[in-house]
This record gives sequence, structure tokens and C-alpha cells, in this order.
Amino acid sequence: MHEDILLRARWLLGELQLPPAEALVWLKDYYPDLELEERARYLDRARGQLRGPSAPSAS
Repeated sequence: MHEDILLRARWLLGELQLPPAEALVWLKDYYPDLELEERARYLDRARGQLRGPSAPSAS
């Protein structure tokens, strides 16, 4: 299921090009049992994957 959530997060950010705040709400629609922190973590991971390995990470 974790891979499904990550795939959905990448789709929201990459294909639909939603802003992170809006993608956070959409993830809640798809996965209502996820807490806010979990949804944010998946979006952060998806954003990092979309940037690629050469992008500097935000600390």
C-alpha cells in the first residue's frame, strides 16, 4: 500500500501539477485513514523523486 500512496502522490504533483497544499487534501480524499503528517511525508518523498538525484535536498 505504501507504494500505491507514493505513486498517487507523484501523480498529483507531477502529472496534475497540483501545489503541495492541494495535493495534501487530495491524498486525504484517496486515503482518509492517513494522518496529516503521513500525507506530508509521502508528498515530500514524491517531490524528491520527481526532482531526481541531482537536486539538493532541503534541510
